[in-house]
Amino acid sequence: MIKILIPLQHEQFDYEGVWVKELSQNTGEINNLPVYTKEYKFGDIIEFDPQTSKAIRVVQHGGYTPTQIVKYEGQFADAKLKWEDEGYVIEGMGQGRLAVTKKCREQDG
Repeated sequence: MIKILIPLQHEQFDYEGVWVKELSQNTGEINNLPVYTKEYKFGDIIEFDPQTSKAIRVVQHGGYTPTQIVKYEGQFADAKLKWEDEGYVIEGMGQGRLAVTKKCREQDG
């Protein structure tokens, strides 16, 4: 796994770092949840510059929805289990917040 920088159009950040499973010298599959972009999503195959570690483009969509941030109350483990039982991939985003994504339905493309 390597860290790749995804370019952002965000008021506070120029790039977001994501973990990518290398498939070749300049392509890989995003393996965690990009939070600040709708263009790059979990499971996408991307092309990146091996010199700068910056993403260039999405080569193939991974079939997941853009990441959403949701709030929860109670224990992280309980919230994690609830969302995973509903088919979501989740990551903790700090106390009371989760990043979530789900496989797109066939008709959603």
